[in-house]
Amino acid sequence: MRMQSTIAILFAGLLLTSCNKWLDVQPKSEVKDEQLFSNAQGFRDALYGAYNLMTGTNMYGGEMTMGMLSGLAQDYDLSNPISNYYSVGRYDYNETQLQGRLLTAWRGSYNVIANLNNLLKQIEGKQGLFTGNEYNLVKGEALGLRAYLHFDLLRLFGNSYAAGRADAAIPYVTSFGKTVTPLSTVEETLNKCLGDLTEAKALLQNDPVKQTSGNPQSATDMLYRRSCHFNKFAVEGLMARIYLYMNNKPAALAAAQQVINSDQFRFIAQNEVSVAADQRDRTFSPEQVFALYIYNLVTFTDQRFRGTAQNDRLFNSAENYRSIFEVNSGGSTDYRYNYLLETVNGLIYSSRFWQIEAAPSAVKYLMPLLRLSEMYYIAAESTPDVAEGIGYLNAVRSHRGIANLSTSLTAEQLQAELLKEYRKEFFSEGQTFYLYKRLQTVNIPGTTIPGSKAVYVPPTPPIESEYGNR
Repeated sequence: MRMQSTIAILFAGLLLTSCNKWLDVQPKSEVKDEQLFSNAQGFRDALYGAYNLMTGTNMYGGEMTMGMLSGLAQDYDLSNPISNYYSVGRYDYNETQLQGRLLTAWRGSYNVIANLNNLLKQIEGKQGLFTGNEYNLVKGEALGLRAYLHFDLLRLFGNSYAAGRADAAIPYVTSFGKTVTPLSTVEETLNKCLGDLTEAKALLQNDPVKQTSGNPQSATDMLYRRSCHFNKFAVEGLMARIYLYMNNKPAALAAAQQVINSDQFRFIAQNEVSVAADQRDRTFSPEQVFALYIYNLVTFTDQRFRGTAQNDRLFNSAENYRSIFEVNSGGSTDYRYNYLLETVNGLIYSSRFWQIEAAPSAVKYLMPLLRLSEMYYIAAESTPDVAEGIGYLNAVRSHRGIANLSTSLTAEQLQAELLKEYRKEFFSEGQTFYLYKRLQTVNIPGTTIPGSKAVYVPPTPPIESEYGNR
């Protein structure tokens, strides 16, 4: 892929308009690069710009979380042909609108990668511009984000590791310029992600995650790094996710335990969720290892999760919700069922990302991308001790208001319970489709369409072959 010339340049004007300081970064302008990267603040601005681009509705502020990806996971009732997500629920990748969603996700992701690569190119040899440990923090975050974006592109557009590790997948772009980057295989892409993360881990070893001053929800505040920066525990969390994708369970367990045992994140308390609607911590912010701060999240959520346009609504039936949350077999006390669903005009919506105007900013505007609960799920699946695995899963269940599972479950039963808990925990967050793909699930909950390569591997957008000379 000729990344910088085809995306960062052609689409920079369209995609960079939401961050004023980042407007001055135009890849074809060496003069403006020199101006921006002449001091530490310029590098901070470039990093914040990358985070800002990730919040777009074509990416994690919409389609790559609660929109298209959650539709692919069958989180919603998409059976009505008038729905704008009808083709998503049917995995009809030839339909024009779904092709457009996939294309903008591809373009958006590689545009962020292009800008990160520019930052990484410019930062080399400029340690003298920074004070303290900030050079390592900025470079480490940029490398971590590059790995995160490539891994999600792989999980969406590439084959799974289990089904085709040697299959050609996506370009892993690490340079800034007009060079065409060849496709990497699934396994090569994963190893390159781990390479970036290993370097990021070394750079972030002295990351002051415990810093308590500053704004917890601001990616533009370098003083507070617990969730809205790709901190050293986000590196460990992503490594755990990747190692499990590769079925390297010992490494996945070790990385997950680094987050679990860090004493940096805690499970939400019931009284933080069961309070009045305008005070409710809907995204369980104390559990977020890495999240994006999206100040205009309300634009997407209001339109789809309590809107009036029938074709935009993303809802489900009472019967389906009761089934997902196992209400008839102990799930009636589940916090997620009781406090994260709302009825509007007779339809039941996920209210996880509702933006209540009166709510404190500390519990708004957040899109979790790595959670503490997922680390427990990874540990539960990765440990060779089934009883220990049940303990990890029960630790999450007990903090969701539901009873512990029996300690006499078999490994197969534990795996089945994990799949059910993933669906409850990541409902409308977009992670469950990737779970089904990793495990090559044939019977996808919520649809009669069997899981197959045709379902799990969307075609690469035409722009890739057009501009990548393939």
